[in-house]
Amino acid sequence: MEGKTFSIYGGKMVPFSIDLQGRELKEIPEECDREVRSLNVSNNKFDDFAFVQKVLAVVSIDASKNNLADGFDKLEQLVFLSSLNISSNLFESLNGFPVIQTLKILDLSRNSLTTASELPELPFLEELDLSFNEIEQLSLCTQPSLKVL
Repeated sequence: MEGKTFSIYGGKMVPFSIDLQGRELKEIPEECDREVRSLNVSNNKFDDFAFVQKVLAVVSIDASKNNLADGFDKLEQLVFLSSLNISSNLFESLNGFPVIQTLKILDLSRNSLTTASELPELPFLEELDLSFNEIEQLSLCTQPSLKVL
């Protein structure tokens, strides 16, 4: 754990970030604070997004290099999420990806995507990484704020 920040509920300090990378985890340990702002669970064995229910105040998640393949619906609960790295997973489709109003950075590189057309309009998305997928044709006219592809 690194640094502390004020609780969104007031009155106490909470960890700003938690680094759990490379521990072969399938779920987040119970002692992790639900108000953490930055969570790194990269290089583990997560196969769904159930872990996000324990960190609803998170702003940044790195869940790269796991076994994630679907379950996007659980991301709907993350109303503060600004950055999501889910590169190097097992995604073949973006079907069901929720509209996350606060999302600015999305890394979907190194998956098995063949299209990005299922990605809904993300009004504040500025950076999208789709590199090293199997996408042959790309239309992102529904991403009005996109600056970096």
